[in-house]
This record gives sequence, structure tokens and C-alpha cells, in this order.
Amino acid sequence: MPYPARVEISNSDCAQARIAFAYSTKDRVELSVRTLEPLRSTPGFDLYWMDGSKTEAGQALPLQMRADLPALREVHYGVTGGPDVAIVYALTYLLQKGYEYVGLLENDVLLESGWLERLIRLFEQGKQDGLRVGAVSARTILERTLVSREDYGVMFNVGAGMMMLTREAALAILRRYRTTSPDEIKGIVHARTGLDISKRAMAVTGPSADWFFDVGLMLDGFSSLAPIPSMASNIDADLAKWGCSLVSDSNPVPDRPGAFDLLRQMQGINFESAPKQIVHHPSLGRIVFPHQIVTALPGFVGKGWKIVWRQGFGPFALESLGPEAAITIPAWGAPMAFIFEGRPQGGEVVLSVGTDRTAISLLREKPETILINFPGPAADGATLQLTAQSAGVVWCGVQLGDPYFSFPSVDTFDFHVLQPFL
Repeated sequence: MPYPARVEISNSDCAQARIAFAYSTKDRVELSVRTLEPLRSTPGFDLYWMDGSKTEAGQALPLQMRADLPALREVHYGVTGGPDVAIVYALTYLLQKGYEYVGLLENDVLLESGWLERLIRLFEQGKQDGLRVGAVSARTILERTLVSREDYGVMFNVGAGMMMLTREAALAILRRYRTTSPDEIKGIVHARTGLDISKRAMAVTGPSADWFFDVGLMLDGFSSLAPIPSMASNIDADLAKWGCSLVSDSNPVPDRPGAFDLLRQMQGINFESAPKQIVHHPSLGRIVFPHQIVTALPGFVGKGWKIVWRQGFGPFALESLGPEAAITIPAWGAPMAFIFEGRPQGGEVVLSVGTDRTAISLLREKPETILINFPGPAADGATLQLTAQSAGVVWCGVQLGDPYFSFPSVDTFDFHVLQPFL
């Protein structure tokens, strides 16, 4: 799988393990040196170093450390484009390698001795308790723990900073990859467990895509588990500032047996109707994001666009590199609207329907969301084309009419979809 990164093969004389972790870094060398220490003496997994460093020290560190990391198989340089590009790349790459279990680990998460053995045991413990375990983590945050068992908790968010997934769960995460909202998280958790998590600590500016990983897995009948007490901590962040704390023997989780029984019963029920990629945004209604449209309709987005990261919305938008960058898509139901980002460098787009052309300015004094509405009656069966008139036009998605909409279902998504736009 080509990528604008150089791959160094290292310590690859051993047979491939069943488990692989992608270790993500971007400079902050002092953190990497500390968090790599627990990996040096842990057998039973392969390590793929995904580096996005800009400094000379950051780029030099992987090769300096390789002799002390028996698990290290490859170093990938230039893994840039934002955290979600790196996550999608890492999951796609490790799945392509054929691993049974794939994991994500960021260089600010410090693991305790025995971490891998404990993660493997969590899968078996959950299975014995009647759960279909898709994800486990060594880091256990109290406010993101739903139910406790004897020595593990059921989570609604473990975070991409430290997680290990079955192959099936990793594929499910990629298939559903998108941002979410606090209301969607609360609704899914309540439907599956009966619990109200309204007062739990969640991202107030809009949860990032990894907030959807575990609740999305719930929709596919998977559970996410983490040990009690926690076996990992963040060494560069004060969780208390976010209203969070790690689970410990003195900081316990209520057992909530009724919620656990309901979760177990609900595993075989799929609440969600196709298409799975459509999300109901609190202020914008039903929307699909650019990467989902590109997945469903390859070839409809022309050349001249690049991926830009928007943490709380998408998370992938497309920005024009110059004039004449075009998007040609059919209309889905009525009414519908294109979602753009207004800003001081917003530029201008032209909406074309047949011979009708309308120019719309996206220039705004400060960043804001702009909806370019398309009237319902004219949309039936129409093909719409949007053409950027300059560089800097940022397209964020399509708003669909509710309840009258039709959008092709997307069964898969991976890094190959993003690659042409990097």
C-alpha cells in the first residue's frame, strides 16, 4: 500500500505474531523514550512505528531505539495529515498484514508491566461472561466506564490512545468511521444498557471520531472492556482538568448488574437501519461527510482536492487546491444542501444544475458553517456539480432531506479512499 512515507524494515527475522500495535509519534521525544520502556521486555506482539515527526530528533529516534525493541518490525515516516488519517492508515495497514488482533498506542500512554497478558485475558473473561468482546484497553477512565465486573469494566469510550481490537471489530470501526455527537453517544448507551450518562465527562466542543468507536461497536453487538484497576496512564495530560480520573481500588465503579444483563441481551439486536454512515447532527439534520461520499461514489469527486482534518466534524473535509476543482454527485431526495466552511479565505463556488449556474461566495469575517440549499422539486433525478473558483474552498458534507432521502450504503472504508487526496 503506497503512502508518502519511507518504510524501514527492522527486527523482521522472527515469524509474524498474532497481535500487532501501531505506535504513533509526533516529536515529543521525551515521552516516547518513557512510554517505549514497557514495550521493550514484552513478548508476543509486533510493533509498527508510525511517525509524523517534523524535528530531526523526532525522526532520528525510531532508528536509535530499534536495537532495544525486539517487537519492532517497521518504521513508517511521514505519517501526517491529522490524527484520524494516521489511525485509518494504521488500521488499514495492520489489517492488510493479516493480524488477528490490531492495536493503537500513542506515545503519551504509559503502560504497566504485564499489560499485554492482561489485555488477552480480558477477551476471554468477557467471552465467559457472555459478551462479544471487540475492543480492550489497558487504560480505564472512571467517567467512561459503564459497568464493573469483578476485575474489569465495560466501557463506552476507551479512546484511540490505547486500544486493542479483534480483526472483525477493527473492520467495523473503519466501516463506520465518522464523528458523532454527545446526544448520539447518550442515545446508543441508553438503548443498550438503560443507563443515563448525561452527566459524564464528554468533549464539549464535539467528540472526535474515536468517541464513536465503542458506541459504534455496540451497534454491531460488540463490547469494549478495560481492567480494574487501570494498567495505563497519560503522562502528558492532567485528567482532572477534563473532569476525569483513572479507575483504582480506591476509585471504584458501581457494578450495576441490571445494566450488564441488558447489555448482554441487546448484543444480538441491531437497532440501526441502513445506510449506516448517515448521522443526525444536532443543528444540521441528517448528513453524510465527504469521505463517505467518496467511498460510495468513487470518481464523482475530481482532482484538485486535498484532505483537511476537522476534529469535531467529519473528521475529513476536502479543500480545493485551485480553481476548477469539481464535485459531481446525484441528488438524494429533497430538499438537500451542500455544507461548506465560511472563513476569510473561503473563496467562491459555482453550483451547476444542467445549464443553470449560481455563484456563491464563502467569504466570512470569521469561521462559520454555510449551507448551499438545493430546492426539492428541481432535485429529483438531477445531477449537481460544484466547482471551486479558487484555492481554499472547504467542503464539509451534504445535508439530506428528512425523512425523504436516499443515499447508497457504504459497506467498507479504509485508507485507500483517503490516499488520492493526501
